[in-house]
This record gives sequence, structure tokens and C-alpha cells, in this order.
Amino acid sequence: MSKTKGLVIAVLGTAISGLGVYTRLRQAGIGAVLIDKSPGLGGRMAMRRVRHSQFDHGEQFFTARTAQFSALVEDLEANGLCASLQADH
Repeated sequence: MSKTKGLVIAVLGTAISGLGVYTRLRQAGIGAVLIDKSPGLGGRMAMRRVRHSQFDHGEQFFTARTAQFSALVEDLEANGLCASLQADH
């Protein structure tokens, strides 16, 4: 019998670290739930909307330099949680 059967871990914060922890837990077969004070995901990397405008108020981009982080970014991209920065932008 698995020691984690029935276990659900609350991950507080949906910035890049929280999303990474959540992904790892789920991949390991451990129940997890994301909790954040904001309505959307991404923490400081999320886009904000005010009336008819939108803006990024955190980091504009990041670089994945390790295979492990690159794999996480690819998973986030596949799930629509981040996108590649195009060279012409």
C-alpha cells in the first residue's frame, strides 16, 4: 500500500515555483491542489487587465538553461501556461 494513498497536498501560490511543485507532485501520483489569492495563474509572471488595457508587471521573460527546467517549461507551454518569446517581439 502506498504511503501517499489519499494524501492531497495544497500548493500555495501559482507562480513558476508553485506550478513546478504541483506538476512534480502530480507526475509522482500524489494528489495536489493549487491555491492562489489571484483569479489567474502565474504570480508576477501573469498578465494583468485593468479596464480595457493589459500589461505584464513582473518578469518579461526567462531563459531555461537546464534540461530539467526546459522540460518543465515545455510542459507549461503544452498546457497553455506560458509561451515562447518570438525574436521579432
